[in-house]
Amino acid sequence: PMDEIGGPAVILGWLSQHQQLGLITIDQNLKYAQMTATHDAIITQRMADSDTRNVTSTDWAYAQLVAPHHYDEEPMVHFLHAAAAYNEARPLQNGPILTGWCSWYHYYENISEGKLRDNFTRLGQMQKTVPTNVAVVDDGYMTAWGDWDALKPANFTDLRIVSRDIQANHMRPGLWMAPFACDKHSKLAKEHPDWIIRNDRGYPANSSNCGKFFYGLDAT
Repeated sequence: PMDEIGGPAVILGWLSQHQQLGLITIDQNLKYAQMTATHDAIITQRMADSDTRNVTSTDWAYAQLVAPHHYDEEPMVHFLHAAAAYNEARPLQNGPILTGWCSWYHYYENISEGKLRDNFTRLGQMQKTVPTNVAVVDDGYMTAWGDWDALKPANFTDLRIVSRDIQANHMRPGLWMAPFACDKHSKLAKEHPDWIIRNDRGYPANSSNCGKFFYGLDAT
């Protein structure tokens, strides 16, 4: 079993997302965990000419057991080092580490200029006790995945206003987007069908974001 208040614990993760979108699910009692990798629209390959089996591979999975009450350092430090080494991450060179707030983890898609402004103001007031230097606007500002410059008219007028609200509270503005994916109902999908990645049978590739089917886009 896993224990959220002191151990034992297990750390699960994927060292990369190069092949598929890796998912981790845990039951509500923190007893069972499952790691899965989506394979939608992936073409399998034969390992050798003499092999009749079609196979595919996943990104490297990571699993670490942590003994009870042995959290002498950040429990995820070994996973973070492994992921950084595997992806050949370069040392930070462009200033202090970014520490801040993201709208997704409380509001999900239910955001508006007013809700965001209230949070930015509160974060600005808490700078001395909870220092933050960045605020990220996540999913929910656009009309559809792919139409990143089309704002929801009932909730937003201009993202420059949001950016100024963040800067006024001494934080760096950040904006989430998934530029290599689009919704099948988006304006982008209708106007640029040639951008959608398809397999040899003509089926659209699934970018597999957030457990939904979104078209994968050719970045070339």
